[in-house]
Amino acid sequence: MKKAIILLFSLLIPSFSLPTLAGDVPESLISQGDIFWAEVLSYDKSAEVITVLPTIIIKGNPDYEAERTYYRAMPVGTAIRLGKAYLMTYYDENNPLYIFETTSFDTDTLKLKGVKEDEHTMWGRFQTYLNEGRYGRAGVARGDIQPNNPDDIAIENPGFQDIVPISDELPIDARANNWALYLLIGPAAIILTYLIILWRRKKK
Repeated sequence: MKKAIILLFSLLIPSFSLPTLAGDVPESLISQGDIFWAEVLSYDKSAEVITVLPTIIIKGNPDYEAERTYYRAMPVGTAIRLGKAYLMTYYDENNPLYIFETTSFDTDTLKLKGVKEDEHTMWGRFQTYLNEGRYGRAGVARGDIQPNNPDDIAIENPGFQDIVPISDELPIDARANNWALYLLIGPAAIILTYLIILWRRKKK
């Protein structure tokens, strides 16, 4: 009986960390992480390795105007071309560098190309937060906005008619994550309670 309780705990504990890795990225970026535009200097798609030069920083400290290499580079709804500027988000070394093509450098009005405008999806919420200035305000509050002049950046992102974009969403949505967690924890908690009661009765 004791072994059964320990086994159930070992199955439950990993489930608590699942939603934070996928659906909660937009919310997590408000308080932590980097959001910036950067020019792509090199990109190895198979190895998911990218080297970029940050040009416009919304928030964070991604070494302004200094080359930086990221691992686990993940384009969202677009394909990568060298010499082009993309919007990027970096939370920490345990999460991917997400890469987006945008319609402009104006966070108040920009759209993320290849991403559905749906606030119920992760990247739909990310675009909404960008337009509302949530990340800009977070950057000002932290005092980590770097000086930049958008007029000095003459980089245009042409359409990628000859490249088929990848999916615009991760396979797990935030709400789906939460419901899956509730469905898992509910029955497991009942079973765990039942096992504890049986164990105590046997000890008596």
